[in-house]
Amino acid sequence: MFRTLILAFVVVSGAHAQRFFADDSLDREPPPRPVAKIASRKLSDYYDFFSNQFHEVGQKQPKRGAPVRAMAVNTLGEPMDGSWYVKRHYYRRMSREELRNGPGQQHPPSMSGKWTVVAAKSEGVTPGFTIVDTEKRRYFVKFDPPANPEMSTAADSIGARFFYALGYYVPENYIAYFRREQLQIGEGVQLLDSIGKKRPLKESDLDAILSRLPRNRDGAYRATASLAVEGKPIGPPRYYGTRKDDPNDVVPHEHRRDLRGLQVFCAWLDHDDSRAINNLDTVVTDSGVPGVRHYLLDFGSTLGSAGNGPNSARSGAYLFSWRASALQLFTLGLKPPAWARASYPSYPSIGRFESKVFDPRKWVPEYPNIAFDNRLPDDEFWAAKQVMASATATSTPSSQPAN
Repeated sequence: MFRTLILAFVVVSGAHAQRFFADDSLDREPPPRPVAKIASRKLSDYYDFFSNQFHEVGQKQPKRGAPVRAMAVNTLGEPMDGSWYVKRHYYRRMSREELRNGPGQQHPPSMSGKWTVVAAKSEGVTPGFTIVDTEKRRYFVKFDPPANPEMSTAADSIGARFFYALGYYVPENYIAYFRREQLQIGEGVQLLDSIGKKRPLKESDLDAILSRLPRNRDGAYRATASLAVEGKPIGPPRYYGTRKDDPNDVVPHEHRRDLRGLQVFCAWLDHDDSRAINNLDTVVTDSGVPGVRHYLLDFGSTLGSAGNGPNSARSGAYLFSWRASALQLFTLGLKPPAWARASYPSYPSIGRFESKVFDPRKWVPEYPNIAFDNRLPDDEFWAAKQVMASATATSTPSSQPAN
């Protein structure tokens, strides 16, 4: 009897001591359910600004009681490989070559023949084209502002590689050089002009657009050629709620660890244009199952660049806040914010970039983002580990997470 009781005690104690089970910890999300019908949607930049700036969207952290912990994680608190995120540099050391290549270097735009312009825009400081090369690949071609050659294209290329190493889906961004004779206009291409009116694109329109762009000494134009991402585009995801027509989108976006922790990465790289409109969902068929994949796009507003010019001195602060506006009103502007006192070195190809005033701990995007606002210390810790791994990258691959 005594031996039976001892054996029972050992078994029960062992059961209580067991912290992990056969399915812990999951590295990948469960296999997705196939997407049947999903609608393509558009998101107005102005609507996104006003709804996030002046309305309450999503579920915020409660002011009292237990906070809402991050979801879409395994038992170790780590995001799993899936449609939003893939474990990369922190979990498996990438070599220097892998870090340089980012999402890929195998598909630069072909220079063996002409590029066919299939779409163009002339409005804004930095116009752009959509082209198809001789390999029938589609690229979105973006340029540097006239006074800042190399700045925006470099930021776009570097930013894509950082966010890829950090685990996100991003496009393949290439630095490309071409001449005017490389371009030809496709059949039936329309131009959206400065007043929002469409008309047929003409050769003189291309000449006018290119005349506003910087050129190298040899006369070539420098651009970012961003390869169209895999899958059928269906519009951007929001940073809150779920997509009702996606059966696999079950975790509110404002509670995803990979989106809460994204704030730390954006603060590190000063990606203040990290808004919903710069993301994209596509329907991708993997192993015969169609599902939605979530991409981050457009990194021209990182580091010292604002895309269409040098970074704003106020980068890292909201475009508008009641408190800052009231302070300026009641002090008659005699108490300028800290960002107004920053001094920047003059490097046109880098933009505004300094470290004495910029404080990533206080960083915010251009307007509120509820996923960023919902972050907790453990979300920040998860992201900080990856920042440290990226900052101390070596050429030696490893199968172990970085310490």
